[in-house]
Amino acid sequence: MDEIALHELVIAVQHGETSAFAEVVRRFEGMAQRVGIAMLGDSYRAEDAAQEAFIDAYLSLHNLRDPAAFPGWFRRIVFKHCERQLRRDHDDRWWRSDLSWWRYIDLE
Repeated sequence: MDEIALHELVIAVQHGETSAFAEVVRRFEGMAQRVGIAMLGDSYRAEDAAQEAFIDAYLSLHNLRDPAAFPGWFRRIVFKHCERQLRRDHDDRWWRSDLSWWRYIDLE
């Protein structure tokens, strides 16, 4: 069986064939995981970022003008979700570790 070209799968998803997206996920889940692990250093967090990226891609796929550009477009979405996690983690660590900000709050 011949593999369907990626741009044809993307066009199919854009035209409402949701089952075609399962094949897109199959083809790109490894890349999304590898990018996530490289950026986040943790396979569980990488999986979360990848899942969020796939959801975001599915919901935004109608905005992609050139189906052949999907790999780069999707990679940017994965980066965005990894960066979001890093920012969120940085903010959480600051909140937990640096309590010096309390002295600037007037509680009276």
